[in-house]
Amino acid sequence: MEHHSFLLFELRKLLNGESDTVPLRELLENLPVSVVYVDSTQVIRIVNREFEKWYARPRSQMIGRSMREVTGDDERYLAAQKYVQRALQGYKTTFFLPRKYPDGVTRYIAAYLQPDIAANGKVLGYVGVYCPVPLSGDEAEHIFDDRGLRRVGNDP
Repeated sequence: MEHHSFLLFELRKLLNGESDTVPLRELLENLPVSVVYVDSTQVIRIVNREFEKWYARPRSQMIGRSMREVTGDDERYLAAQKYVQRALQGYKTTFFLPRKYPDGVTRYIAAYLQPDIAANGKVLGYVGVYCPVPLSGDEAEHIFDDRGLRRVGNDP
């Protein structure tokens, strides 16, 4: 997960308006994964182009708004909260979930949440990196329950 730490360090530069981040901004925009920086109050501060595609709306409609407001899907928002809370407590967190894309197709994603921890130990937020997981419907049925949450062990 070292690459997430690097990404977090560079995103912090973007948040602070440092001018030497133009190459990072370009890289961030062209990553084939969704990236978001969310502060400790769960307000979105940075998104990349893929995140815009994922939610089928421009960043101007997401930045400065809460994750709950942007997701608009209470069940999935609530299901992810235990993982988000762990990240906001300072723990690196990984989880899997189904995601309905704007084209109507449900795909599965791996979510990686890297906490942003200040030098004084305060958690400032987290960077979320969301990657598609190539699963067929049959494979997904064996991994995820009816709510789309990852099955653990041999759960039926």
